[in-house]
Amino acid sequence: MTEQARTLRAHHVRDIQGANGCWRIGGVVACLIGILIIGAIASPVWAACTPQYTFTLEAQSTDGKWGPGSPKGWVEGDCIPFRLTIENKKDCANDECITLAHYWLDVNGLEGITQFEGISVPYGSGPCSGVSCPARSGCYSINIALDAHTETVVTWCARLSTDAHDFAGPIQVRISAPSGEKTVSINPSDIIPLCDVSVTVTPSSGELNCQNDHSIQLTANV
Repeated sequence: MTEQARTLRAHHVRDIQGANGCWRIGGVVACLIGILIIGAIASPVWAACTPQYTFTLEAQSTDGKWGPGSPKGWVEGDCIPFRLTIENKKDCANDECITLAHYWLDVNGLEGITQFEGISVPYGSGPCSGVSCPARSGCYSINIALDAHTETVVTWCARLSTDAHDFAGPIQVRISAPSGEKTVSINPSDIIPLCDVSVTVTPSSGELNCQNDHSIQLTANV
């Protein structure tokens, strides 16, 4: 075999071998494009996760029903049950300071809610540092830390004042956090007023002491 024939045969062998990998001339480009395409399919693109909570704030009426509207059937002085459902629907964990606030004073100085009682926080701690209450209100702050795709429920009750029925405007319960805020407004007209009661004691024997019988007359001024 001549030297020219050996050279041609060698080139032919390299071209055939290139069919299992990359072509010797134009095939190199095709091979690189194939690798890039396969790499793009095989390598996932990771998007950054933005932590955020979803809130649902509800109050309970005396018939046992929960909802975001004004609760019904409560009497001045009662403690209205509230619940805050906190959901982390994201793929990453989150930790936020949440403020529970009640607006207790109206423009006339009447109280709507005196305080929150029985606050239950299954997955949280508090209070948060550097939190101040809004004007004419009282507030409580808690840190809530949740893993991805988990939820928790915070419960408490809001104690109505004995003047709540006469409150000027809606009595608000509000939660606020970096993820957003929710408000439940209690209509004073939905609150049953207490009766003003005067008591008159009339001794049956003409004098009042612990041994004598007596009658009690009740007069209600609504």
